[in-house]
Amino acid sequence: MSDIKLSVIIPTYNAAKYIEQAVQSVISGLYGVPVEEKPVEILIMDDGSTDDTGALCDDIAERFRDEKCLIKVIHQENRGHGGAINAGVDVCEGRYFMVLDADDTLSPDGLGVLLEKLSDDTSDMIICGEDRRHENTREIEHYRMPAELTNGRKILQADLKFVTDNWNTGLRHLFTMHNMVFCTEFYRNLFLRLPEKVFYDDAYYYVVAAAFARSITFIDSVLYIYRLGGADQSVAVDNRVKRIDQHGKVIDAILNEYGKAERAGQAAFLYYRSRLSGVVTDYFVTALLRDRDRKQGRKNAKLMMDKIGGRDIPRLKRNYRVLFIMNLLHMGEKQFDRLIGRK
Repeated sequence: MSDIKLSVIIPTYNAAKYIEQAVQSVISGLYGVPVEEKPVEILIMDDGSTDDTGALCDDIAERFRDEKCLIKVIHQENRGHGGAINAGVDVCEGRYFMVLDADDTLSPDGLGVLLEKLSDDTSDMIICGEDRRHENTREIEHYRMPAELTNGRKILQADLKFVTDNWNTGLRHLFTMHNMVFCTEFYRNLFLRLPEKVFYDDAYYYVVAAAFARSITFIDSVLYIYRLGGADQSVAVDNRVKRIDQHGKVIDAILNEYGKAERAGQAAFLYYRSRLSGVVTDYFVTALLRDRDRKQGRKNAKLMMDKIGGRDIPRLKRNYRVLFIMNLLHMGEKQFDRLIGRK
């Protein structure tokens, strides 16, 4: 492993509108860093773009080659978001790595705090804060470590038991793909591969990979700035319905790791099952409440429940029954959110 502290993997597909802004946000976080150090590697993974994104990526790498980071562009045949990340993890040289989607940015200040901590950190995983910015309303949601857990500390060392014990304090909002920085050696030793050519592969990342982290560092600083509100985003309701089969494939991949998670210890298995419950429940919400074809939705939901079989997944059977009844009564997602107290 080289002296590079952090590899930022940017999976990119037809993202000419955003990619330079994403790269610039990383470079902006390197103020005060001697130019000869180059503590950050940016890997732009051009995943078979069909517009001028690939050429633009090459141009960006050339224009910024003398900056305080290494910029590499890798062009590959389209393998999807997960395939681009898999390829990036295979070749990255940083001691730690993170994923930055091409239409999002990093906080320069947050990146500076992270790099300072990486000078001496040995944790399997680092969790930072996040801002979620709504393009349509300009509203910003802030997600940081709950104050009752930090007691004024900016850095907190913990383990997965601490996470499961304090899950309902608001800690759960931080466990997304965007906020996770993994030790590269730790992640590679898990021999995990994200599902390829599907959307929602991030669920596999934050359910499975995080479940095996023995040591976790929390940094009470915003690192990731997530853009919300684009009609093209996979989280848009209509897209969720159209891509429900892809959501199902990701769940299949997560279920394949059930036995491995069970053997990893009590805290790991509890975290895995709790996160899996949330992912499958969201699938049921899409099938039973978001899909206008209610009959087809019931069919999809039943097929998924059959796949779950006898696996012990918290709250899942209850959620399935409730959502099934709500489907028959033509009720909506907001009513389910109110029922379970979900924001």
